[in-house]
Amino acid sequence: MLPTTRRRQFQPTPFDARKRVNVPLRRLPKIRSGTTLLSIEELKSSLSLLDEGERICLTNADDHCNIIRYTNLSKSMKYIRQARSYERIIVLVELTDFRRKDNKKPIHDFLHQINQYLQVSSIILVCRNDRAYSSDEKYLDMPMKINCEKLVGIYNDYRSASAALQKVIDEGTYSEDGSLTTVNPKEKSLKNVHQNFIEHLCTRAYRSILMAMPYNSLEAKRQMLNEIRSRYRYGLNEPANINLFNRTYDSQDAINWYTRSDCVYKIINEALRIEDIRALYIYRYFIMDLCECLKKMTVETRKKFNTSFVCYRGSRMKLEEVQNLCIDTLVSTNGFWSTSRDLDVAMAFAGIDSNTGMFSNEHPIDTLQTTIFEIHVNFDRSPNLIVADINDLSAFPSENEFLFDLGTTFIVTGKIYDEQKRVWNIQLNSSSEIDTFDQDYDSYVSHRLLHSNGSMLYGNLLAGALGEHQEAVEYFQNLLRFLPVDDENRPNIHSELGRAYGLMGKYDEAKRYFRIALKSLNNNQPKPNFDYASTLFNLGMLYSELRDPLRAIRCYRRVLTVYHSFFPENHMEVTKVLSRLAIDLCKIGQYQEASDLVTKAETPISGEVFLTNPQTQLFFTRGLLYKASGNWIQALQYLHQALEFREKWSHKSHRFTAVICYEIALLYAEQDDQIELALLYAQRSLDIRCVRKSPNKIDEQESVELVNQLLQRNRSNL
Repeated sequence: MLPTTRRRQFQPTPFDARKRVNVPLRRLPKIRSGTTLLSIEELKSSLSLLDEGERICLTNADDHCNIIRYTNLSKSMKYIRQARSYERIIVLVELTDFRRKDNKKPIHDFLHQINQYLQVSSIILVCRNDRAYSSDEKYLDMPMKINCEKLVGIYNDYRSASAALQKVIDEGTYSEDGSLTTVNPKEKSLKNVHQNFIEHLCTRAYRSILMAMPYNSLEAKRQMLNEIRSRYRYGLNEPANINLFNRTYDSQDAINWYTRSDCVYKIINEALRIEDIRALYIYRYFIMDLCECLKKMTVETRKKFNTSFVCYRGSRMKLEEVQNLCIDTLVSTNGFWSTSRDLDVAMAFAGIDSNTGMFSNEHPIDTLQTTIFEIHVNFDRSPNLIVADINDLSAFPSENEFLFDLGTTFIVTGKIYDEQKRVWNIQLNSSSEIDTFDQDYDSYVSHRLLHSNGSMLYGNLLAGALGEHQEAVEYFQNLLRFLPVDDENRPNIHSELGRAYGLMGKYDEAKRYFRIALKSLNNNQPKPNFDYASTLFNLGMLYSELRDPLRAIRCYRRVLTVYHSFFPENHMEVTKVLSRLAIDLCKIGQYQEASDLVTKAETPISGEVFLTNPQTQLFFTRGLLYKASGNWIQALQYLHQALEFREKWSHKSHRFTAVICYEIALLYAEQDDQIELALLYAQRSLDIRCVRKSPNKIDEQESVELVNQLLQRNRSNL
């Protein structure tokens, strides 16, 4: 059986225009990978007037992208505003009168507005019955084109627009490994670990957390199937596979299901490539089973291959991805990586003719590169590597498939372009370079799980590390709905809701949930415990955010009293509190006590690495202390260390990064010859606070005022 049999064969399915109109956001798939066609139509028009040719046009689009339909501009704008950064949206606007206004807003203004969103890749306008354009098959309104560079054209009907629509859809799709995948800047099969270290470690941490959750529960299964059905709700072929999965799936069959050419394989790979951590949670029911199966089968594979061996993978990749694969680059897979011991199989998947060794057809997108990976596997060099010979369990045994685990790391050792055959040959070696970091994070998660369960820790990191505050609120509210009234986890959920609402800037709601949590914990426990102290700690951070350091300090001191009753002095949780307490002591001028606490906290965490490491806070506090003592050079040194550490271990747009940049800017602003540097850091602080939409408007206003002051001083110096 040829490997091409795994390629997805799309069959046109009937398109019912009435069933997809104005679908509420909550009913849409949470993970919207691939291309989305956002069709905006007048209520009186195409819902009932689509002719057969237009139905065929939308049916073909339906097989290659998600179609969402709205009947007014405001509803469509709501969708675009909440779109994820990785989404690729084609906007198709249909009007009977080009000059009409929707909600008193000219269509020109609407097009100009959506043109600014990065997620919107193309805009197509269909104007029925508009006499100004009735004689032309295609007409471009040049003044509007200048203000809307993403506008492809203005057409009379769906038939005349179909060629343009098909072209922009094709520009965003290509076939790789038998699945239809979208060419998005954030959708890729490999990532540079050195450049995306925190993303790699976050994925590792979340995977460990999900393993600690009841991932094989009926609720987890229901969530996964509902997500898939929300994508294929109107197809005829996919629901049959979904129903078969629902009836017959067993955890031991995960590998066999993954190798089949159906929706499970397609959706899992699409979701993982966009690096949306929520995909791991939504599809945990299947992904965790597959991870466990691979882990078990790796033991047998090691016995069979006690020496090094070679696997091959053929694919079509974006030019940018290939260019980034430089020699000695450490890369990791964004999903599960299918390979074969048979080079001919890999070549077939890449579309290479086995007789000529050349790419068999000219692809319409010249930015896609034909690539053959030669992967050298050595278990002695990579003792923690998980890769399994799945040939006996595969739905296509002739492919001689070896499957690598999610997040496997490789080092690029060779890269040659064959100009005659137009093929990239890239050599990878299995790598253990960051195994120590991976193990440290596994230990960190295990430590956190001693005082929390997987379900709570997942929501905690969702609100914190990822900044998905609204998502965290919905997650915890959903947990409350299903838990019994007397469940011991309810106070912790209230505490996490308080934290999430605080991060959103809804401070009254945050205080309310913290009070509920503390009251419940007081009533249920004879004496304060870890959960009680953790809630107080979160309340202290809320008061610190509200610029009430005295209340924050009182909370932190009470937390330390509780922690000292069951934690040693050098415990990580104690260190976290000390670092926060020191910062607020600096705010009220208690510099000596703050310095003593920093010294006390620095010793136990020296050399340690954690996902929520307090080292940044300690560097930051030490910088503030030197600033208070007038030591400008030492203050800058520690603040730059804090910034470097924060950038290494968290996202560069983290809110605390903005705080550090602001303080650095203030220091540089004290020197007349450093105004340009001060302006650089002040602007960066402002940019982060604007992008992250800091709930504390005072912070954003401070950055605005500092930037304006520095701009004025800079102009005066010229």
